[in-house]
Amino acid sequence: MMKSGNGTCARCGQTLSKGGMSRHLLATLGQGEHTLLSVSSPEGPWWILAVASPEALLSDLDKLLRETWFEAAGHQSDFTIKGVHFEDSPLSGWMASSRSADVEIESVLPTGTVLTYRYDFTNTTHLHGKALGLVNGGNDHLTILARNDDVAWPCRACDNEANAVCSACGAFSCGCTDACPACGASLDQVAIPVINSPRMGIGGFRGPGEVPSGEEA
Repeated sequence: MMKSGNGTCARCGQTLSKGGMSRHLLATLGQGEHTLLSVSSPEGPWWILAVASPEALLSDLDKLLRETWFEAAGHQSDFTIKGVHFEDSPLSGWMASSRSADVEIESVLPTGTVLTYRYDFTNTTHLHGKALGLVNGGNDHLTILARNDDVAWPCRACDNEANAVCSACGAFSCGCTDACPACGASLDQVAIPVINSPRMGIGGFRGPGEVPSGEEA
């Protein structure tokens, strides 16, 4: 499995690993009342580092993740923090004990606290997160300060950079063959774009904010 890749700081343009970027932002932002958050995929190189004001809500973070990484298909999502589940509509949610995600991030994520996040309870994408510390976030409410750069995935057939992924099996292709180099399916039928998102290749995903074919917003 590919490890988390490098990313670029939105403030200074410096390129660092996720760990290096975390240390960089903690050192350069200085102490304050904003929460520096790390959210990443356990299954690939995708990560973001964001700063949240004292007024920012978990539901705001859910919206940010959807706008950055996920499609607009209206799938359910939830956070789990210290065994407690948070979602947008807890009364209609899958778990009777769920709480509303309209809760301030700082109240449930003090420094060092970890979270898990699920998007789409059928074809689920899992994320892990952590509150890294309190920093000076200026006037930002909830803003991404760094994220992983685009990843050059090798074609399964020839090792050139891929531009498509097979929606049937997840293999990468540059188009050098008419069929998926792994499962043999016609690329005209199964190829979807390579996207900088942990949702890539799942459920016909074609990019943040787009509704996969066959689904309704």
